[in-house]
Amino acid sequence: MEYQNQNIIFWDPYDLTQELTLSEILNKRDKFNNILILGPIASNKKRYIFKFQLISNNKLKLFSIDNYYTNNYLNNYKHIDLESYDKDKIKIKEIQKSMYYSGSDLVSWSIQISKCLGFNLVFLEDLSRIKCFHRPDFFKKKNDFPKNIISLLKKGKTYYESLGFNLIDNNFIKNDNKNKIEELLSNLNKISFDEIQTYFEAGIKTIDNPKKMELYFNMRISNNKKWEDYWKNVYQEFLKYKEFSLKKHIMSPFQTMTDYEDDDCGIYLNWLELYSITFTDFIHIQKYKFINFNNNGKVIPGYNEIQEIMKLLRGKYWGYEILPFKNQPLKPYIR
Repeated sequence: MEYQNQNIIFWDPYDLTQELTLSEILNKRDKFNNILILGPIASNKKRYIFKFQLISNNKLKLFSIDNYYTNNYLNNYKHIDLESYDKDKIKIKEIQKSMYYSGSDLVSWSIQISKCLGFNLVFLEDLSRIKCFHRPDFFKKKNDFPKNIISLLKKGKTYYESLGFNLIDNNFIKNDNKNKIEELLSNLNKISFDEIQTYFEAGIKTIDNPKKMELYFNMRISNNKKWEDYWKNVYQEFLKYKEFSLKKHIMSPFQTMTDYEDDDCGIYLNWLELYSITFTDFIHIQKYKFINFNNNGKVIPGYNEIQEIMKLLRGKYWGYEILPFKNQPLKPYIR
C-alpha cells in the first residue's frame, strides 16, 4: 500500500484493530462534511482513497464525489452511492466499476462499510442491461437483454447470487422463486437447435413472401427490406453458432452459452433477439414492426420460459444479510 501524504485522515473499514462506533467514524468528517474511506485492494495491488460526501437527514447517505489528492485518489470517481432505508437496512443505489476496481470489488467493499456502520441488510435492485457492441445494430438497441437473465442462462445463477445475495421481495423477505427459476432453466436446456432454426426459416420465408397467408407465420411486414437484411443476418449467425456447438456435441443453444465470455456476447445475443426485440419490443420501434401478428398458437421454443423468468425477477430486490459478528471483516470477493 502506498500513501504519498501521511497526513490524510481516512477510515479503513477492513482495519478492526480498534473498534469504532458509528459516531467515531463520522467524526472523521472534514469541515465540508466529507469522509475519506480506504478502498479494497485494486488490480494493481494498491489501495486507493475514496472521497465521500455524507448527508445525514434522518437517513445516512454516502456518495462518492470529486477528489483533490490525486496521488491516492481515483480521479473524478462518482459512481458509488449508499443510502440507508431504515436503521437496519441500507441500499446500494449505484455502483460502477473503474479502471482498477471491478464491480465485484466495490460491492464487497460496500457490504463491509455497511457492516461497520451497523446495518443488518444490504439490498439493491438489478436493473442492468447487457451492453454488446460486437454485433450488427439494425435497430439502434445495444442493451437488448437484462444482464441477470444472461447470467442465469450462462451460469445458472445471477451475478449478485455469486456475491452472496439472495432474491427478496418488497417486504425484504427471502423470495421462494429460486426453485421455479431452476425448473424453467432446465426446460430451456432441453430445447434443440433444430426447434429454434425452424422459426428462423419460417421468418425468412415470410420475408420473401409477405403476402402469402399459408406460411408458418400469418403476418404482414412493414419496411420489408430492413427486415430482410436483419433476419437473414441473424439466421446466418445462428447457423455458425449451431455448427460450433455441434462440433462439441452440445445439442441445445442454451447450453452452449456457457462457453462464451461477455466479450463474445454477439454470438448468443444475435439469436436471443427472438425473445426480446423481434417479437416483444419490436412494435415500439418506429417503422420496423410486425403488422397483424398471429402465429396460430405456435410459440417460439423457450419464449414462455424466458418471459416467466423475467416476470419472477421483475420488481424484486437482491439482499445480503450481514451476520452480527464483532471484529470479523467480510471476506473480500475473490475473482
